[in-house]
Amino acid sequence: MNSINFPEHWKIARFGDVTTFTKKPRSLQYSKYDEIPFVPMELIPIAKLSSEEFIPKTNDELKNGTYFEPGDILLSKITPSFENGKQCIINDLPTPFGIATTEVIPFHEVVGVSDKFYLFYYLLLPNARTSLAGKMQGTIGRQRLNKEALVNLEIPVPPLPEQRAIASIFQAIDEKMASLEQEAQHIDELFHAMLDELMTGKRSAIPLIESSKLSCK
Repeated sequence: MNSINFPEHWKIARFGDVTTFTKKPRSLQYSKYDEIPFVPMELIPIAKLSSEEFIPKTNDELKNGTYFEPGDILLSKITPSFENGKQCIINDLPTPFGIATTEVIPFHEVVGVSDKFYLFYYLLLPNARTSLAGKMQGTIGRQRLNKEALVNLEIPVPPLPEQRAIASIFQAIDEKMASLEQEAQHIDELFHAMLDELMTGKRSAIPLIESSKLSCK
């Protein structure tokens, strides 16, 4: 961190000073809810900003888990999920909270100090991942990121408007990538549909070729 020449108006801060780690309120009783959204590790995407996926579970089905709130960043803390970049933000829930796998750390921004999207993208930085991965503890194949290591991670903190500007660029790229992925999926579906129709004689290729020639003129 010290070897990088950041702009003079940027600050260097501990991650724990610019984030708030989410804790379950002592007064909260799960029994008041018929169903609670549960997010297992397999529903946490790799390096994808947002996810709306969860599994509704009854209170009896939830034996353990990590409390989180809408808008929290869910950061996986176990290998290889952490190294693979499994993290996301879940905004929409049918309840005021959700329960995730015990293998995540939930947190959000400090209002007026940090932008959660900036924090999200910073944690995808290879140098940040490598630094944190080097501090993971446990047996081989089951190593976990200690919360204290995350708290003490030093990160560059631009002024809040600049954080938001940086994050907005990555959000725009994410949106474009999502659009391209959706377009690629449609093309793939079209390919397989045409494969079946043309290779079985259900549809003639000649009108398609002629139509293509006309559209090119």
